[in-house]
Amino acid sequence: MSTLIDFKSLHLSLHQAISGYEAGSIPHALLIHGPAGVGKKTLAKILCMRLMCCAQDALKPCGRCDQCRRVEMGAHSNVLSPSRTAGSRSIKIEDLRKIIEMLGRHGLESGARAVVIADADEMTPQAQNALLKSLEEPLESTYFLLTASGDRGILPTIRSRCSVLYIPPWDSDSILQVLNDNGISGRRAQKLLDACDGSPGRALQMEKDSHFWDTAALVEETFLYISKPVQLPSFSGKLRNVKEDADLIFSILENRVSRAMQADEGGQSSRKFSRLAQDIMIARKYRASNVAWQSIADRLLFQFMEEQPCQWS
Repeated sequence: MSTLIDFKSLHLSLHQAISGYEAGSIPHALLIHGPAGVGKKTLAKILCMRLMCCAQDALKPCGRCDQCRRVEMGAHSNVLSPSRTAGSRSIKIEDLRKIIEMLGRHGLESGARAVVIADADEMTPQAQNALLKSLEEPLESTYFLLTASGDRGILPTIRSRCSVLYIPPWDSDSILQVLNDNGISGRRAQKLLDACDGSPGRALQMEKDSHFWDTAALVEETFLYISKPVQLPSFSGKLRNVKEDADLIFSILENRVSRAMQADEGGQSSRKFSRLAQDIMIARKYRASNVAWQSIADRLLFQFMEEQPCQWS
């Protein structure tokens, strides 16, 4: 599992805040937001471990004591999370009221209590309003840890009562380290890096997703292989039914082009790669404007053919 040190080293903007958490200065209400898969829920769990850890002579959380292990397993009675109403895609007011009622009782254990609300941007406005008083008048030694992929779904009244921590996309070296730690290296790791948009969680998820690998192979055998006009009809046909994968295809292409540009910096193909990067950006705009996918794919295929031969790293 990642540590506070791992998150602190991700970005300069995180260093000061997480150094404070290491020292025990955790705000009573914290909103952790950022892109999907960057570790928001993981960080919330580590902070819960920090609050509960009973180690006396180690940097907290130690990850080894009974308290830490129970938080890790999701079995600590002082760590509360709302259970969604069966079949609901949102967190409703009744889900929050159950948690608030539990906070009003004496805890089963002494020490700090933490309320973790994952995907807090999926709370209904009524649920957020029910939470508001608890944030305004927090009980002693009670902490609220909210995570959200964006802050648009969070009411201003909730946001204003939370400290806010943004976790940015991870840098390439950090993601590759996570992949290596999970036994993934070489070209396979590089392909995941190309498509994960700075999200190690997404990279690990895609590693097990056969559909991702099918899409990556399709990009290789069409856009990155095409060199002759005679190939256009066949390759166009292969791309006909993958409209739903357009964003993933664009991400893979963007990262392959970017990596090739870096490898060829100042070389003979640098202008070609620059034009291709611009072409992919335009393709994204067409996609956002609801231009037909087949037209977008065919245009991009033609542009990759025109810029061949390229050396793909």
